Amino acid sequence: SMPFYFLPFIIFLPDCKVRDIFINAVSTFILIAGLAVIFYPGVLFGANAFLNAHTMLHHSFQAISSAFVAAYYFKKISFKKYAISLSIMIVCALIAIGFNELFFYQCGAKCNLFFLGRHYDANFWIIQKIYDSVPYWAVVIIFTIGYFIVGAFTYLLEKGTIVFALKKEYFKPKDFDEFEKRGSVCSA
Repeated sequence: SMPFYFLPFIIFLPDCKVRDIFINAVSTFILIAGLAVIFYPGVLFGANAFLNAHTMLHHSFQAISSAFVAAYYFKKISFKKYAISLSIMIVCALIAIGFNELFFYQCGAKCNLFFLGRHYDANFWIIQKIYDSVPYWAVVIIFTIGYFIVGAFTYLLEKGTIVFALKKEYFKPKDFDEFEKRGSVCSA
């Protein structure tokens, strides 16, 4: 659900560093989450067909909106701002851990937000192996480091794809020469 919470920051904040950090968070971390569910949907599917369809549409929107943000604001994306945007994801992970615990102790419901629910089987083989091997606090640290590394690869892939696309004639905007004078990724 994060695009719904982060996109207003991108849309309504004036052009500033805080907005750029949200742009970097949306274009990397949320893309990862959306694609993870699209390519490995079994972790969220249940018996309710409506919820299954909603899950796929929701996470597809997540991936598409993140890719759009990356393409539209490509000049705002930088590795330094990406690294700073990790703090947003750490806060979100801590909130997810809090909700996982709250739902378990208050409602008896096993919740697995961000795959960080310690009362729930991970349903994803690599995460389950980590859960079985180390204490819970180490799972959170490994999750954060792993998410940063996967995010870095996503950042590099996005940045490289956009630079490659802009160098191709059929992807160039009509006023590309003027665009180049203002400075773009291609001139770097």
